[in-house]
Order: sequence, then structure tokens, then C-alpha cells
Amino acid sequence: MHILIINPNTNPLTTRRIAEVASSVAMPTTKIEVISAQSGIMAIENPKQSTMAAPIVVRLIAEQAEYYDVTIIAAFSDPGLFEARKITTNPVIGIAESAMLKAAEFGPKFSIITLGEKFRDLIKNHAEACGIGNSLANIRFLPWSVSEVGANQGQYLEAFRLECERAIEEDGAKAIIIGGGPLSGMAVNIVDELSVPVLDGVACATQRAETIVIANN
Repeated sequence: MHILIINPNTNPLTTRRIAEVASSVAMPTTKIEVISAQSGIMAIENPKQSTMAAPIVVRLIAEQAEYYDVTIIAAFSDPGLFEARKITTNPVIGIAESAMLKAAEFGPKFSIITLGEKFRDLIKNHAEACGIGNSLANIRFLPWSVSEVGANQGQYLEAFRLECERAIEEDGAKAIIIGGGPLSGMAVNIVDELSVPVLDGVACATQRAETIVIANN
């Protein structure tokens, strides 16, 4: 099978991390191709920028989706997801949608740890659209920008781990999502220190894409 992953920003470091995470969880026979927007912004920091990224994503899907079994949108706001589904018959999924659906499998409540307080309503509405709004216990926003954390993940790992601990203790979370394309790879570096699954959106979407292809064949 052949999976296309679109990074809606122009940051090559984010694109590389997305590719590394997807390849680390994909089956040996799965081919992964990751492309990024050729114009736009280096990081999606707020809903306005997500809206700006959506038509870029939709255009890439219009040009590319027919050559792949599944297309993944690798930004946690899932920009252009619903618009893209209207222009192609091939499956299109998002990393936020995929991570939330997976998190809901682990128990009655899950929490999200991410960046950008202005995304709160968008994420809550997305969970509702996925039919799992009641399972979303909390969205916890850490105080840095996507650009700051994306540039040096290691510097912020302990802060994310501590916030995960709070989500377990205070929210009753049975699973936690680290939300954001530029945060790809952080979950695997802290999951062994925690008592619940810590999910990476790119990893969840890659495995979900494989399941979709297998089910359709």
C-alpha cells in the first residue's frame, strides 16, 4: 500500500519528523511519502493560520490523492479535511481525528496536551464531530509556541511529561494525546515513564490508514 502524508506547513524539520514517526510504525510493505506545502507558513499557531493552510492542503490532495491508497493531513487542526473529502473518492484522514478515535478506545476519558489556547474550541468541535466529545476530558495547553517546541523538542520533554502526570491524576485520563505535527516523536520519548498510553497523531493516523486499506481490499 502507498500512503501520502501532507505536512501543511513549510518546515523541513517537521516534515522529516513526520516521516520518521510514520515509517517507525508502518508495516514493512507500506510505502510512505511525505510532502509539505510549498508556500505558506513555518508553523500553524492559531485557527486563522489553519484556515489559511486548508486550501493549500486541498489543492495538494486534488493533485496527488489519486496516486495513493490513503492521504493523511499531518497538522493537529486537520486543516482542509472535510473539504478534501468532497473532491476525492480516496480516503483522507487527519492526525487529530485519528488520535482522538484511538484514544477513546482505551477508556471513558482521554486528554490532549498541545499548544495554542486559541485552538480550544476547534479541537472540542472536532471531537464532537467524531462522535467522541463526551470522552474528551480536557485539553491542556502549554505556554510555548509551536515554533519554539518544534525547534527543540528535547528541551520541553519534561514539561510535557509532567503535564501528562497531571492529566492522569486530575482528569482521570486513560490515554493522552500529544497534539501537533511539529510535536511528532515526543510521545514515544515519554510514554515509558507514564501509566497510560501516550499517543502520537502521526503514528495513529499511519496505522489507521493501513487498517482502512486492508479493510477495503
